Amino acid sequence: MADFKEAYRITMQNEGGYANDPLDRGGETWRGITRTFWPQWRGWAIIDKIKLASPDNLNQALANDIELNGQILQFYKGNYWDVIKLDSINSQQVANQLFDIAVNMGVGRASKFLQSAIVPAVLVDSIIGPVTLAGANAMEPKVLYDAINVLRAEKYNQIIAANPSQARFRKSWFSRIKPFDSSST
Repeated sequence: MADFKEAYRITMQNEGGYANDPLDRGGETWRGITRTFWPQWRGWAIIDKIKLASPDNLNQALANDIELNGQILQFYKGNYWDVIKLDSINSQQVANQLFDIAVNMGVGRASKFLQSAIVPAVLVDSIIGPVTLAGANAMEPKVLYDAINVLRAEKYNQIIAANPSQARFRKSWFSRIKPFDSSST
């Protein structure tokens, strides 16, 4: 079964640190958690307190806060990993990619990508249940992983086509799509 901490470590490398890009629909962001979409997250109080102290290196000050790091870990486990039942996925690489998709594009999108990639087909309803999990675990991990990545790339291209201002995020988005590593299966 897949391990949350491994997927979390990989995704946090993608999420980076503090940002407040006016062109990012999420607005103020720390480690991928956006204030716009998660205004009630308890970590914002810690971040606001650290920002008020005006540290020389805000990212370092935030990264060094033990309580904030615990809040982030709980947030991602409870709101992403557990929601799409990634503990029940056999392939760590598939779980890593789905977790990263969930964080970057939402749990509904990650669920639909998983269900759409499963052969033979399962109902695409964004609800990860026993049929979806059995279908995912019955597939060759590389085949499932590659199909999910195709869907992910298509969605990024659709977002950019619909809103060309989002093209500035293309390199970052596509860097998250990693090839399957056959040596780690």
